[in-house]
Amino acid sequence: MSQIYVQLGGVAILHRANELTQPRWRRDAVYKFILGSRGSISFETAQSRLRVRSGQFVLFNPGEKHRQVGCDGDKFLLEFSPGVVNAVTDEVIGSGAADVRFANMPRYNRELVALANGLLPELYDSRPGQRLVLEHAALQLLVLTVRSLQSHGSARSGNLDTTGVQKAMGMMTECYAEPLSLEGIATSADMSKFALIRQFREVVGTTPYEWLQQYRISRVKEDLLKTRRTVTDVALEHGFSSVSAANRLFRRLYGMSPSQWRQLCQQEIDACSEDDADS
Repeated sequence: MSQIYVQLGGVAILHRANELTQPRWRRDAVYKFILGSRGSISFETAQSRLRVRSGQFVLFNPGEKHRQVGCDGDKFLLEFSPGVVNAVTDEVIGSGAADVRFANMPRYNRELVALANGLLPELYDSRPGQRLVLEHAALQLLVLTVRSLQSHGSARSGNLDTTGVQKAMGMMTECYAEPLSLEGIATSADMSKFALIRQFREVVGTTPYEWLQQYRISRVKEDLLKTRRTVTDVALEHGFSSVSAANRLFRRLYGMSPSQWRQLCQQEIDACSEDDADS
């Protein structure tokens, strides 16, 4: 494994090659821009699993629980302090924008990827003025990122009223195992269906139904690890209409079937137990 790390005040840049996993959960105090510059990188969050392919990027917010569960290539990471991000979002989104939250969904953007990849030669070549070039380019990348995500409703100010969305999420969390309709979810949030979808996308970065299905998957995962029940029994108990629906979503999120995921986790648990016994 090879890596290079540069700290530039409120910005830090890391390029690391051939890293497999980081098993510990992280809750960093910074915003993290992660680019798959070669190969793919897999992350797990509290709600789902993300795969960042070559040419894609993803953002994590301060305090957001996540961990890297796989990497078959290179990872290019930029860390921005909240102060730097707040200054940029105040300029791009408007006065009063603070503590912006980004939807952590893998995305393609040719301009951003080209700019990020253009930093790599400068990162490895310690010429005079290197730090100024890197800092300027990193801030330019942050500005373009906020512009891009703000135009698609995937960046929001911490001052946005999220009461309706929180009510909807509370209702879905409590009743997720039942057949739920968009109309019923919207009623629980005191909103129309269209207003809920619009605000949910703005706040969370996805639709209420997509969030509900990912929450169901998170509960399925818990039972797959804690019990020996069949995938079919677990999926049906946690709100899926069929095991095939659960399998399709699980494969899309995790790149493997629920049974394969359960087996892989059990192997990791067994390996950790052996390490503890040897220590």
